[in-house]
Amino acid sequence: MFLVPGTSLIAFFLLTVLGVLTSASDIRYHKIRNQHLIIVFIAAVILYWAAACFLKISISMHLLSAAVGGLTALLFYHSDIWRAGDAKLFFVYAFIMPATGYEKLMQAPCVPLLTLAFLVMLIILLPSIWSAFVTRHKRYIASAFSLVQMLKLSEVVLKTLGISWITQYLLHTANSRIHLYVPPVIHYVIFFIIFKVYRNWNDQRFALVPWFTLAAGPFLFPQFFTPGNLWQIIARLFIYSVLFGLLFDIINDMRDLHDRVPFAPFLFIACLLSYTPTLTWILRLYHL
Repeated sequence: MFLVPGTSLIAFFLLTVLGVLTSASDIRYHKIRNQHLIIVFIAAVILYWAAACFLKISISMHLLSAAVGGLTALLFYHSDIWRAGDAKLFFVYAFIMPATGYEKLMQAPCVPLLTLAFLVMLIILLPSIWSAFVTRHKRYIASAFSLVQMLKLSEVVLKTLGISWITQYLLHTANSRIHLYVPPVIHYVIFFIIFKVYRNWNDQRFALVPWFTLAAGPFLFPQFFTPGNLWQIIARLFIYSVLFGLLFDIINDMRDLHDRVPFAPFLFIACLLSYTPTLTWILRLYHL
């Protein structure tokens, strides 16, 4: 049994307060204040403690979401994707959010939150990214399709494939309703984050791991390495590699992008969208 309507209503109120306060602070001062996070988080802890003790309501989903959200926030922070304030804010959202309706596919509410946050950010920033691309498109295209870059991308594709079957196997084992084919972009993002974290920790031994897992994959999870599925995944991984490379080059040229674009409003909008069919429509478009 999850939250009763009254408890959920209070949780939504806390989410609204959190979203309004942090968005206003991030937009105006480019800073997420710790006191806002602490106050709302303590209120949520009291709410769920009371729900568990007096109403005998399970809060396991919130604890799972907090664990997944905390690990994600830590990885994104150490890989320099998020600032400390963004990471802490995501963790608080992950803990507070009631069930979104996507639990059969994504058991932790923070998963649709994260997905939608980056989609919202990409849509909002798309005009700026496109303008930068048009201005220097010849240089970007020449760099993306140079021989050196193609060799690098080939290595990235193979290494990503080396961990793709592992994440696929874990998802397939954890939930039989998940389709055998998980979008390779998920594996690419997972690989990118893990690789960047390890690189920041100066652990060069990690570079050998994807090659070992790639060699072991056909023996341990052969249904993933069928010719049709394998070539489809490789083709998509290569496309994603090219697109990600172009995107990173453009964003690197827009050096003040990270400082002048607050992330808190994106999280607030994504939190609201998590309780709409938006993600279902997106998954249908992707044929998942």
